[in-house]
Amino acid sequence: MRKTIFFFESLNLKSKWIIIFFLLVLPRIIYIYLNSITTDDSIFYLNVAENIKQGCGFAFKNNLGECQSLTGGYFPAYPYFIWFLKSISFSNKMIPSLVSIFAIGSIIYLLHTLYNYGLEERKIYALAFILGFSPISFGYSRYLLIEPIIYIFSVLLLAEFIKLKTNPKYFKYVYSRIIIFTIISVFFKPTSIILIIPHFLITIYSYGIKKFINVFLLFSLLLMLFIIPWGLRDIKYGSHIPFKINASNGPENIRGFRSWLSSFSLTEYDHASALFPIYNRNSGDRKKIVINTKWNPFISENDSDLKKIKQILNEDDPLLKRGFTKDEEKIFYKLARDRLKKNGIFGNTSLLMIKSLSLLINPLNSWGWPLQVGLDSKFYIFNGSFITKILFKFLIFVYRLFLFSLYFKYIFAFMRLLNPINIFSKNNYNLIQNNSILIGSFLLLSTNLIMFVGVFNLLEHRYFYPIMPWIEFSVYFTFINNSFFRRVS
Repeated sequence: MRKTIFFFESLNLKSKWIIIFFLLVLPRIIYIYLNSITTDDSIFYLNVAENIKQGCGFAFKNNLGECQSLTGGYFPAYPYFIWFLKSISFSNKMIPSLVSIFAIGSIIYLLHTLYNYGLEERKIYALAFILGFSPISFGYSRYLLIEPIIYIFSVLLLAEFIKLKTNPKYFKYVYSRIIIFTIISVFFKPTSIILIIPHFLITIYSYGIKKFINVFLLFSLLLMLFIIPWGLRDIKYGSHIPFKINASNGPENIRGFRSWLSSFSLTEYDHASALFPIYNRNSGDRKKIVINTKWNPFISENDSDLKKIKQILNEDDPLLKRGFTKDEEKIFYKLARDRLKKNGIFGNTSLLMIKSLSLLINPLNSWGWPLQVGLDSKFYIFNGSFITKILFKFLIFVYRLFLFSLYFKYIFAFMRLLNPINIFSKNNYNLIQNNSILIGSFLLLSTNLIMFVGVFNLLEHRYFYPIMPWIEFSVYFTFINNSFFRRVS
């Protein structure tokens, strides 16, 4: 590392940034061109973009092969983004390549912000390497998915958070960018609205409640002005209410089943076997749903509600292969309430904690890397591909274990110093100011868990991909400032 740092220090500033940019972006582009870039969601986005091109608008093809307007669930930015790039002759692999270029550009923007505020150059290089080659951020960069786009806005908003914290002189300009970045990200994915939460926090503590109320009202007003037309469009094309959670191309009355599933499922693999068969837009069939109970202390094969569910799933109804009736949904909701009541406070708390830990540190998760093993795979000592995938999964698991161990160590250290009785004390004020990025990242993580696990009943670790830069930055910015880094460098 020392030789690398000395090499960079011998270059002029412009050359340094150019070299850092290409060192970070070229491996991602090579990675994209060597691997598959599509999932079922990717194919869906490509199909919507194709329908836009053909004049169908923001629509999907129904079972009759006809264009049907897509309402609820989705906002328009990503399919239109794909449509625009395809209209200027971008290939499928060129799209994530461009997104990766923007992603590295956002990291450079963050690093340049730190440089302008006086962070030592060698620490800039360390952060560039850590953030640019993070196994968490690198994996999903190959996919035609919305999350890599939200990752870009997350990093940009992290940089603006630092500016907001350290430079009150340019408050209006910084907050203008914060609002613009957040609203644009919402048009890609509505749940990305949580990215503004840390900025509200620092506004309250650094600028006062009056300033916070002003920017909160301004942001809310502008957000509503921009998204109301899209909500009115939903109503125009047949939606009973604007901004429905479930899209019109999804399974009918699915939320009750998801609610029941969430009352016992532990991992996203439990969710996958139960939801993917019915969400599949081409071959979806509720008879293909598999409810995993093995090694799960919250459910067993002998449970009466499971037997009732299986009876419903096996009933023939050609009109509802991918969904349920209203009456069936009511049954699911009742069974979910009964099971949550049976779990009790301790059981439900344990269930939530297991789900959360599984999303963050499950050793089987690949985080976007091409490491699929398959349930029918068998271990052979000479199966090089299998061994390599398992080892790489293990390394990603160790990385996450290391990352979150440090992260929660810092969180608990902060909480021990905080005075919960006199919350507005000078000591608490200084403590929050000095740890604002750590607190902001924790608010993002907590909100994400509450939103996807608690409210939407969805378990997919890719939904946490966009907030990981905040967590990695919180950990490594502290890490590189300790004596260990100074000894190494």
